[in-house]
Amino acid sequence: MMRLQDYFPAGTVIRDRYTISRKLGEGGFAVVFEAHDQQIDRRVAIKIMNLLGMKDDEALTSFLTRFEREAKLAAKVEHPNVMNIHDYGTIEEYNIPYIVMEYLQGHDLEEELQTSGPIAPRRLLPMYCDVLEALGYAHAEGIVHKDLKPSNLFMRYPGDRRESLCIVDFGIAHLQNVSMRLTQTGNILGTPNYIAPEYASEQIVSPALDVYQMGLILIEALTGKSVVDAPEPLVAMFQHVRGELNVPEQLLDCPLGPVLQKALALSHLERYPEAFEFADALRKIDPGQVPVLAEGAHAVSIRSHPSRELVGVTADIRDNPLAHQDTMERLGLTEEEVRKLTQEREMAFAPTGEFGSAAMVGGTQSGQLHVSPELRTVGGGASG
Repeated sequence: MMRLQDYFPAGTVIRDRYTISRKLGEGGFAVVFEAHDQQIDRRVAIKIMNLLGMKDDEALTSFLTRFEREAKLAAKVEHPNVMNIHDYGTIEEYNIPYIVMEYLQGHDLEEELQTSGPIAPRRLLPMYCDVLEALGYAHAEGIVHKDLKPSNLFMRYPGDRRESLCIVDFGIAHLQNVSMRLTQTGNILGTPNYIAPEYASEQIVSPALDVYQMGLILIEALTGKSVVDAPEPLVAMFQHVRGELNVPEQLLDCPLGPVLQKALALSHLERYPEAFEFADALRKIDPGQVPVLAEGAHAVSIRSHPSRELVGVTADIRDNPLAHQDTMERLGLTEEEVRKLTQEREMAFAPTGEFGSAAMVGGTQSGQLHVSPELRTVGGGASG
């Protein structure tokens, strides 16, 4: 079976303008190529939707709409720290769309952390403020990204004086006050380890959702460790809903601590309402007063031991998970996955802070921090 990249080998010319050079990467429904824009004589990146062989006309229409929407959304935000969109259209021969984007030199933040480890505060905080400013302009346009994570922040010119972070992929961004929704009610789009509690439980979308995700990424960039790194999507979601976020005590004790606590408040109403305010608060922090949590590439002073157990689930969900079909659909889980996660004998069930059956609204509230020898739990979820 031919892959999408097989249809576009090096030398292929798209729309009599863009010459394919090489494949750069691929995601769930798209492949990104490096190409040369013959008209302007510059290097570009082309994202081509991988829809070859799709038979479902309704699904095809949905994906095409989402792809075009990504281009329009990204083009609305004009900022040096947002990837520029140059052009988009459809390759008529295959009826698949493409977006022509700015070619970025460097790699994403996820790769930076995997290869080089945590980033020193003096290096990270200035460029993090800049990317928050860029996100603030998106919020001012009524756009919520909704899937911010290290792989969606691109590090341009790493190690260079021009080094900066750039936001990419508005593929599931949510345009406020627009009645059309590209997914059916009840479905969740996003990455479980970075999902905001109000979205996991009630699908509430606001700029505060992005603030929460940027708070998580900031800690991860400083420590080299994901704040939530659960083995199963449902476990990750419950950790967020309960406010079980493990953060190094050194970060919470320094001047950055109050900023992180506000950005990661369990209630979205208690966070910075949008990215501009998060950026303003972060600019007031002297990077020299933020501890360097690593010496060398990967040695970090954080003990990564996220909960491996589903806690705080009511007995009726545990005993009869299939009765809660709406919860399963919202989390994208199969019946077998629910059985596996909720009926294992070794799971620990918390006696307090139980969740409601469908909306998973916890009895926990933001409040006191729970301190362990090296970690604190932000958000006040009861420790299991």
